[in-house]
Amino acid sequence: MALVEILSSARREFFNAFQNAAATLVPRTVEALFSKVNSENSPIEQADIVRAQLLLQEHRHEIELQLTKNMQQLLDRSMETTYQNFRPNLSALSISADNLSLLDSSAFESSLRFNEVTQLFRNVAEQELIDLNIRIAVLFGQDDIRERENPFRPYLITRCIFLAVESLHLTQEMFSILAMQLGETLTVDIPGIYQQTNAELEKHGVQAHLSLKINKSAETLHPRGSSVGTQQNVIGSQQINNAFPTFNQLDFPAAEDVRSAPSSPSGNPPINIDQLFQVLRGREKTAFSAYSPTVAAQDNSSSPAWLANTSDLPELLRKTFGQSRPFQRGRDFDLASQQAQQETPLPSAEMAQSAIRGLVERFSHLPVPEQMNAAPSELEELLIEKDLIRTLGYLHLSMKPDLSILNERGDVRNLIREQREAFSALARSTEELMIIDVLAMLFEAILFDDLLSKELREQLGRLQFLLLQLALSDRTFLSNQHQAARLLLNRIASVLLGTQHLPVTQRKIEEEIFRVFKTLSRHDCRVPELFERIYNRFDTFISTELRTQDKFIRRTVKSIEEAQIRYLRSEQTSSLLMDGLAKLDVPQHFANFLTTEWVRAINIAERTDTSLASHLRALVPDLIWSIQPKNSQEEQSQLSALLPGMLTDLRRGIAMLDWTQFKQNALLNWLHERHRGVLLPTQEFSTSKTLVQAREIFLNFLEQPAVVLSDSIEKNKYHEVEKYLHEVLAELQLNVVFIEASNTQVPLKNEDVLSVVTTQDESKSSEILQRLYSGAPIELAIDNIIKRGCIAWVNPNMSNLLLSLNQQAEPVIISYESFSHYSGNGALAFVENAPLIDRAVQAVLKSAEIIEKQAS
Repeated sequence: MALVEILSSARREFFNAFQNAAATLVPRTVEALFSKVNSENSPIEQADIVRAQLLLQEHRHEIELQLTKNMQQLLDRSMETTYQNFRPNLSALSISADNLSLLDSSAFESSLRFNEVTQLFRNVAEQELIDLNIRIAVLFGQDDIRERENPFRPYLITRCIFLAVESLHLTQEMFSILAMQLGETLTVDIPGIYQQTNAELEKHGVQAHLSLKINKSAETLHPRGSSVGTQQNVIGSQQINNAFPTFNQLDFPAAEDVRSAPSSPSGNPPINIDQLFQVLRGREKTAFSAYSPTVAAQDNSSSPAWLANTSDLPELLRKTFGQSRPFQRGRDFDLASQQAQQETPLPSAEMAQSAIRGLVERFSHLPVPEQMNAAPSELEELLIEKDLIRTLGYLHLSMKPDLSILNERGDVRNLIREQREAFSALARSTEELMIIDVLAMLFEAILFDDLLSKELREQLGRLQFLLLQLALSDRTFLSNQHQAARLLLNRIASVLLGTQHLPVTQRKIEEEIFRVFKTLSRHDCRVPELFERIYNRFDTFISTELRTQDKFIRRTVKSIEEAQIRYLRSEQTSSLLMDGLAKLDVPQHFANFLTTEWVRAINIAERTDTSLASHLRALVPDLIWSIQPKNSQEEQSQLSALLPGMLTDLRRGIAMLDWTQFKQNALLNWLHERHRGVLLPTQEFSTSKTLVQAREIFLNFLEQPAVVLSDSIEKNKYHEVEKYLHEVLAELQLNVVFIEASNTQVPLKNEDVLSVVTTQDESKSSEILQRLYSGAPIELAIDNIIKRGCIAWVNPNMSNLLLSLNQQAEPVIISYESFSHYSGNGALAFVENAPLIDRAVQAVLKSAEIIEKQAS
């Protein structure tokens, strides 16, 4: 049988075996995730796993379709590239024209997760994979056994899975969980897949026996994606070992650089600044990003001065970011003393002036003077003073309008990193050198953040000089999460992400953000409270826009405010009434009637008939006076004159309460008996008041002031406010979705979600509270469907929030307690695992930890 026919037959067997395993892969993975929930100790990890489980259920059919499609295309390309001397006729193998490249692997090979899954498949396949590698070599008449020439190698299966998950466009956390779990679940099927493929080849006479010629010469390997300026790595091995290679750390370029760095005199390998950037970029992007971690070679081979004396890079950075851990044995040190250990010589005047001239020529639209004038310009003053902070302000304000912010790959340029040497020439301390490098690393993470649009990255890229100037002049920018500039940038990124389901609103928000960046382009950090004022204005704009952009949101907010006004009015009326009752002796049951039911009647009348409300309010002191003993003829005559009118108003008020006839008769009969006995002496009242005195006692009640919405409502009273809210919504015929942690009838019906038990500690609750603002992007699981949206409105008293969700007209009302509860068990989550700057800080810290771990 011809080679092409044998290979095509093996391909069909491999594909059918994979397809059969993929048909049940998603349900099995869902079960595996469910079993993992209770095994995780961290509530955050539990929540992530539950969200991943829901996503998998929601996108089951899409993933299954992608698995089949991707494997077909990958096999097409893999068959085409098997051994260099084999280029089969595409039509003979029925290869689709829509092929996927197997060789854009610089990003793939730099992903530890990708390699972990591939190695996991190799481990479980064991001898079956070794035999298949040999059979493929025999089939092509090759002595050189290489797994990479096997068209059915584990690499294809791993990439097929990762591509399927990548098509869902998830966050990096969800991508990692799903891709890894799908791979782990598939491991039980891998031996069978290769066993069937081997059996098909054996059926056609292709045996797993090869007369090997041992080649003991060293083979030079070039790691994929090794265009980073690293030396070639020589690995001596027998060719037979290529039949079943193990994972090599050289597949991860950053790891290679760390190992190859020479040791310092102190015994610790010096840290090349490029290593930090390489790890940072590789860590920030998923395995299937179009971005390659390759960076241009730079002359940064020496360790930065601020790293020369540190034995703990992550801890130094944590202190810089204000995130220092509690005391660690042997690692507690003071940042200032650490920096003071390294004396940085000041650059020469010629170097500093040369650096300024070069920066201005590259970035400023203003000319560089040939010689100094008698009255020096601002640039000439810079050349004299050689001040880095002022130079950055000058560069920012005079930046060329046509400056290309993109590099040849289409990525936003990291200008701080590009001009690191020039800025370092102007630095006057080790601390300033560190801030330059730290800002460059932060921007490396920001400019490659998957959650940011390209347009926003470009706008942020133009603020690099301004933010470096800010970091050098205000050290709290790095250490304080509530610093105004950080709040502004975090809010912009969050709002753009959260309002994607509101295209009309997002256009208005984009226009406002454009105005924000335009304002920032015209000012530098010398303007007092620049970022504070811009942030306050932007916060007000977003809150107003999201509150009013949709009629359902707008009416629901008004309904909540109306419910709060009704509750506060009722509480105020009842309180004033009780103040008056406390000065008199009134039967308790009658006092309870007045402070509850009669207050309710007054409040209802105030919304429908203000004249009637005045009568009902004025009736209270008269009614209380009427049941007191009347010892004079004058009082008896006065009571007889007032009684008909009082009973009329009493009946009108009772009619508003929807009482049963029995209940009405019970009250009226009791009053009738009281009025009959008022002429007789009684001991029930210790004192007797005149009608004028009774009215004076209730004067504050009769002249009740208006309610102010700013009055606070205690958290334990929210359920009472909700009663009024349901009443208002019913009157307006508004449909909304209520979510309450204490209510078993909430729309969150997924048993797996509700079964997760977790406790919210104070730190977690405080973190949630800080991120509750209009525009914050969230995901909510309703009826096993994850819907993305944003917080549309936050009640100023923090009692509840209003959510706007994609493809759902009805707003969602959720209390703060419920938000905290469901965010703890995975039914509700922020789309961002942290705000923009905080994400960048976390990325830098994790990259530093990777560097330290690899160096050790």
